[in-house]
Amino acid sequence: QAWLDQLAPGGRIVMPVGRSGGVQRLAVFERDAAGALHETNLGAVSFVPLVGESAWPEG
Repeated sequence: QAWLDQLAPGGRIVMPVGRSGGVQRLAVFERDAAGALHETNLGAVSFVPLVGESAWPEG
């Protein structure tokens, strides 16, 4: 929710929504010039975290 609260008018966030490790949906959140939030569902996805030397540290 914090990301959406910070989304400026004209801004866009594209992100997977759902539980990690399972089927998720890819959603686009856009805030229009009037400040209203709009969501578009792009379909089912499965997010795969980056692993190896370039991965985010765990914790």
